[in-house]
Amino acid sequence: MPADEIKAAMLRVYRHFAAPVTFREVLMFAGSGLLAIGLFYIYVPAAFIVPGLILTYVAIAGVK
Repeated sequence: MPADEIKAAMLRVYRHFAAPVTFREVLMFAGSGLLAIGLFYIYVPAAFIVPGLILTYVAIAGVK
């Protein structure tokens, strides 16, 4: 495969998967990760439950 075809294929993959992700979504996922790390030191199951509830709520309610 020539380099131009590989570059074009990679660009199509980027536009399909990564382009719809906004900065607000990246901040939400990063914040959920930091919350999980902090809760891990307090109560391990809470590190999975609380971020999971937040992501479930956002998925159902939608980000506006």
